[in-house]
Amino acid sequence: MAFVMNVPEGKAPKRGDLLQSNYGDRRERTWMILSSTRVKNHATRFNVWRARWWELEPDFRIRLYRSAERNGGQVVWYPEIKQFENLRKKASKCA
Repeated sequence: MAFVMNVPEGKAPKRGDLLQSNYGDRRERTWMILSSTRVKNHATRFNVWRARWWELEPDFRIRLYRSAERNGGQVVWYPEIKQFENLRKKASKCA
């Protein structure tokens, strides 16, 4: 599953890292990052391909973990929460 995430300057998600979604919620999910590429013209935004860890075969999970360990260790990423404008409210105030 594709996902776009922002990361701090100078850091990048890598194959085998963990991505935590809905943290602090009872529907918390842990994903494994399969690959990531930087979005053009954005220094801190990445396209991330991810899969739920329990849907992956155990030997593939081990290979992802070893890949992360070879490249500096496995990191847990918490995507930043963004509050978007409610465009419907904004449009109704202008009309």
